[in-house]
Amino acid sequence: MHPFHSIKGNQIDFFTDSGEVIDSVKNERESFKSWVISNVLGSVMQLAGGASIPQLKPKSVQHHEFWLRRRDGTEAQIMLEGTDAPLIKGQEVTLLYAIRFETNHRELCTMINHNSRSWTHLMAPTKLLKRLGVTHEFNRASHGPWILTALVMVMALFSYTDWPMAIMLTLFLAGLAIIKQQNTIKENSARFDKHINEISRDLLEYS
Repeated sequence: MHPFHSIKGNQIDFFTDSGEVIDSVKNERESFKSWVISNVLGSVMQLAGGASIPQLKPKSVQHHEFWLRRRDGTEAQIMLEGTDAPLIKGQEVTLLYAIRFETNHRELCTMINHNSRSWTHLMAPTKLLKRLGVTHEFNRASHGPWILTALVMVMALFSYTDWPMAIMLTLFLAGLAIIKQQNTIKENSARFDKHINEISRDLLEYS
């Protein structure tokens, strides 16, 4: 499997784990994260203006647990959260992992079902790149040149214009930097998604 190279040169490798599904259980569990946040805000509102605390319901998140028996007889427990992957007992599947070359951090990204002749992405490419740390490093690396450019432009304008004009130009340059950054992130995610699809297709065709 060929590695993926991001626009900034980060390398992401891939490896697989295959076997037969010997058990599969799906259930929903309540997540109190949004409940806690909303109630804290509600408490602040009540203290500030006497508003009533909103009545909230815990958010349910789907959990999928299944066991995989490899060809060598060993078994692995796989836990998925927030993903409804179509899977039944007895099917042969391949799990595709993405691993960051520089940090050795790995994430499960795709499940290939050899019986249904299909694959399911378990995480969106944008989120996957963020989890692997690629997007964060790109953001950090992109800030420097644009901030430096903005500072130079502001300093140069001090001799020719007033503060409001300099601030407006700085904000304009910052806006351009953000747009360029977001477009590059989208392009990187699209390339990554295409790369994963090509690997999944190959794994399915040559299985």
